[in-house]
Amino acid sequence: MPSWIPAYRLTEGPEKTGIPFRYRGTRETDGAEAWIRVDGSDAASRTAADAAARIYAATAGFDHPLLPRVLDYGSTSVAGRPFIAFQASGPAAGGGRWTSRGLIIALAELQLAALECGLAGLHVTLHELLRMREGERQERRHLPLRDFLFEPRSADGKGFMASIQADAEAAPFLAPEIRYGSKGGEPRTALSYRMAAQVHVLLEGRLPGDDAPDPDAKTIVLPVATKRHLPVTAAEVPRELVRLGLSLRPEDRPDPDQFLTLTLSSQKPT
Repeated sequence: MPSWIPAYRLTEGPEKTGIPFRYRGTRETDGAEAWIRVDGSDAASRTAADAAARIYAATAGFDHPLLPRVLDYGSTSVAGRPFIAFQASGPAAGGGRWTSRGLIIALAELQLAALECGLAGLHVTLHELLRMREGERQERRHLPLRDFLFEPRSADGKGFMASIQADAEAAPFLAPEIRYGSKGGEPRTALSYRMAAQVHVLLEGRLPGDDAPDPDAKTIVLPVATKRHLPVTAAEVPRELVRLGLSLRPEDRPDPDQFLTLTLSSQKPT
């Protein structure tokens, strides 16, 4: 396979990974196995290039034991498209599996840690959430997240993600006041919406408001479709917590801390 990503030898393309613009490869300097994301921003657009640089820098700078390490990021030799390479790990010894409750709490921990670092949140793509829902084996770091990006907080409330990828990928996880408004609103209520949307996918296997998963998403998760679904009961994850988190009224959403305990209190923490 032609290696058009600097410093990497590509071993698998989208026909094997099952995801457009997602590759596997090894770093030439040390042989590190990598999961490589290539984004489709306009190389001639300074705005898009700046947005990609900020997103990749934020992602690379977020060192957390639940996430794979960022190896490199930069521009490819084809059309100057930006790429980011994550360290790919083998399965954990024993091939441990998450409980549904543990998986959701871990995602909440990551989102709140991102908020404390001054970021808008962690974006996890739909196909990766669906893989997690199917119980894909853990990697050496606790979550099998190979495709994620942190979104810097923007003063004008406009998301950076749209500059480097199709709006359809990020928009369902953005709070309506960010998606449609001119200002970003309160960061904690926006984060509550993002977490509720992610949890909805983990519980229902589809985006909020969708009658069925996207056909492309079905194709993406086909290799793991035969695995046993993680058991999810109403007692483990209150559906009311998710419903309120997806409210169009920011003031009605639960505090993000409630996703850490998966409990719905009558009064928001102060």
